[in-house]
Amino acid sequence: MTEPTDLDGPHWTFALDIYGRAGVQPACLRLQDEFGVDVNVLLICLYGGSKLGIGIGEREVALLDETVAAWRSEIVQPMRAIRRQLKTVSSPCLPGDLRDTVKHAELRAEQVELAMLAESIRKLPTASAPDLRAALHAVTAYYAAQLSQPGDHATAEAAIETLLGACSTMSSPTDAVDYPLPE
Repeated sequence: MTEPTDLDGPHWTFALDIYGRAGVQPACLRLQDEFGVDVNVLLICLYGGSKLGIGIGEREVALLDETVAAWRSEIVQPMRAIRRQLKTVSSPCLPGDLRDTVKHAELRAEQVELAMLAESIRKLPTASAPDLRAALHAVTAYYAAQLSQPGDHATAEAAIETLLGACSTMSSPTDAVDYPLPE
């Protein structure tokens, strides 16, 4: 019998830390909305490169994406769509906490996805000097290639700079105590 994947491991702590830093959430959401980037794949690539010494290229991104593609499309994305739809629904029959309940379930599904990715990334080889900028470009390029009209290059570069800046300060304390989902 195999041990269950650790949902709250160092990969989750890293994700909470980086995502809670100034400018990171909007940068991630821009990459998600304009380039189709799976934010969890992006976060695990940052974790793998900065904490595990793993070099990330498009091949590694493709392997990681394949690991969670079904989970993302069958579980995470439908929950996200329901959460977003509930924001626009107005009904006297709608319980006030329903959107929060769905938001919590979506977050838990994202946490499961990140744990799946953490398990997979540990199987990838380390590199002598992982290049986080190259890893972020690989993530963006991989997902952009799947879109018929990829987003603006300047938008991607600005988001990548924000993420690199946040990674460069990872040894400093953070005020992030929660993994906020966008409203």
